[in-house]
Amino acid sequence: MYIDIHTHIHSEEAYLQYRKRTRGRVERAILMHWFRRPLVEALTFVKNHHMLRLAVTVDPFKNLAGQLKNIETLFKTESTVVGMKLYPGYQPINTDDKRVIAMAQLCAEYNKPFTIHGGDVYDPHQRGYQLAYSHPLAIDTLAVAVPECPIVIAHFGFPYFLETANVVNKNANVYTDISGTITASKTKIGDARLVK
Repeated sequence: MYIDIHTHIHSEEAYLQYRKRTRGRVERAILMHWFRRPLVEALTFVKNHHMLRLAVTVDPFKNLAGQLKNIETLFKTESTVVGMKLYPGYQPINTDDKRVIAMAQLCAEYNKPFTIHGGDVYDPHQRGYQLAYSHPLAIDTLAVAVPECPIVIAHFGFPYFLETANVVNKNANVYTDISGTITASKTKIGDARLVK
């Protein structure tokens, strides 16, 4: 069974393109919820496609306690919700921030992976995303603070491969993936594999 652990399939068109490109070889794929899209939309989409599972995200700047309570309910009741994702770089937040630590603690409590965007950001419209927040070396502090949380550094921290490898090697709870190697139009469809 092939499992793609990191996709951004947010539309029926992207889903059909993905199925065509993978020629049906992927039996399970994890959709990384984008924090600017309604969560209910992502949940509905995943429920309508049996092969998909969902890693939810939050906006750490808007009622975090309420969002985490909602995610905890999803962790308890929705088998399609398999983890959480954070987008530092796209969101101006450091991974040692107390809000991020609260997210990691929730993932640890339910033994759900916490995927963290690492490295370069896709910013063709010059929205001002900031690379300083997405450097994979910063994840070391979070890994030490919440050692029970399984953390995945997305995209092997591209282009910071050595730094990512160092953080993975040092921390038993940190992994990486190699997502983002296939691009179709504006949707990233990753050939993601967990690396440890």
